[in-house]
Amino acid sequence: MKGVVSLRSAAREDHGFTLLELLITVAIIGILTAIVVPIFTNALEKSRKAVDMSNAASIRTVLSAAVMDAR
Repeated sequence: MKGVVSLRSAAREDHGFTLLELLITVAIIGILTAIVVPIFTNALEKSRKAVDMSNAASIRTVLSAAVMDAR
């Protein structure tokens, strides 16, 4: 009876995750989220500033053209 696995031990192995494993997983996800969110927030703010600068340059160009046409 070497290769025989008892039904009781096989059922325990396939039962699921323990509470401790789930808590550790949730904690790791929370830590990673706390690290990543500020990085994305800073990148979003930089992109908004770049769009504002581009819009200001476009307005400057249009105003310069309007002034030149008015002369």
